[in-house]
Amino acid sequence: MFGGVIVPPKYIKEKGDQGFAEHPVGTGPYTFEQWQRDSQITLKANPDYWGGKPAVEQLAFKIMPDPSSSLAALQSGEVDIVTGLTPDAAQQLGDAPGFKVVTSPGVRTFFVSLDTEEGPLRDKRVRQALNHALDVDTLIKSVLNGAAERTPTLIPRQAFGFDPAIQPYQHDLAKAKSLLAEAGHPDGFAVKLSSSTADKDIAQAISGQLAQIGVTAEVSLLDPATFKGRLVSDNRKALGEMYFVGNSGWTMDASSNLQSFVRHDRRQSRWNNPKADELIDKEEQSVDPEERQTAFTELQRMLIEESPFLYLYQASILYAVSDEVQWKTNANGTLAMANAKLATS
Repeated sequence: MFGGVIVPPKYIKEKGDQGFAEHPVGTGPYTFEQWQRDSQITLKANPDYWGGKPAVEQLAFKIMPDPSSSLAALQSGEVDIVTGLTPDAAQQLGDAPGFKVVTSPGVRTFFVSLDTEEGPLRDKRVRQALNHALDVDTLIKSVLNGAAERTPTLIPRQAFGFDPAIQPYQHDLAKAKSLLAEAGHPDGFAVKLSSSTADKDIAQAISGQLAQIGVTAEVSLLDPATFKGRLVSDNRKALGEMYFVGNSGWTMDASSNLQSFVRHDRRQSRWNNPKADELIDKEEQSVDPEERQTAFTELQRMLIEESPFLYLYQASILYAVSDEVQWKTNANGTLAMANAKLATS
C-alpha cells in the first residue's frame, strides 16, 4: 500500500520479506490465519486490538470473480456479504428475502486519461470539445442505473480539497463541434479508447457519444490483468491515446486522488504543465489547510481549462448483505470489519 504503513521490523528481519508476505503481522482488529492463493483468506479476531476485540470471531474472504457464483453463494447462505456489485448484478437480486442490496456513496472516481503530448489531443481545444461532447448524466442513468454522482474533475465530493464552486462541463454538442473546427478538425478524427472488459458497457457508451461530434473512438478491450499491467508499467503510451480508468482516494484527501495522474513525473501522468506541478508541490508539502485548499482550488480550475482528462463520475458502492449480519461499508469501500456484528449477537 503506502510508505506509511507500520510493520514489525524484528519479525521481518527474522522471517524475511517473503515470509512476511505469506504470514503478515499487523496491528488491526483481526490477525492473519490462513491464505489459499486465488481462493480464500481467513482472519481471526485480535483480542489485543486497541479498539477492543471485534464481535465476529472469524472472517473468511472468498475470491469469487464470477458475479453469478457470488450471488448464488449469498442466496444459498455460503457467504454473508458480496461486495463490488455492478448495477446489473444488483438488479438480478431483486427483492428476494434474507438479504438486502445497499447503495452507498463512494469516492472512486472514473475518467478518461488523454495523451496530451501528441496527435489531436495535444490541443486543449480538442480536449475541451471531447468533454463538452459527453452527456455524463445520461451515462450515469442509462449505463449505471443511477449508481454514481457527477464530479467536475478527479476529486470526489467527500475529499478534503474538493471545491463545490468548480462546475462540471456542460453537455453542448454545438460548442464541441465549434472547438473541433477551431482546432482544425471540422470533420473529427479517429482515436483508440482502451478499457478493461469489466468496463465494456461504459467505454462503448462513451465512444457512441463522441461519435456525435465526428470523433471515432475505437474501443479496445483488454482483460483486467492485462489492462492493469499496462496501466502501471513504465510505458505511459501502453494503453494508447485514451483509456478509461477508475481511481480511489483512500485517505479522503484530494492528494490521494491526484498523486499518480497529474504531476508530470508521476507514473500515470500524461500532462506536462509546470504550473500544475507547482500546485501539486504546494498541496503535498504544506500542512496548512487554507494553503492546501487554495492550491487544490486553483488546480481544479486548471484541470477544467486544460482538460488533460475527460471527467465523468464517482461511483456508488453496491453490495449485498445477509439479514444475519449488521455491517455498513465506509466511503472508500475498504472491507473494514471491526464493527461488524452477527444479528444474533
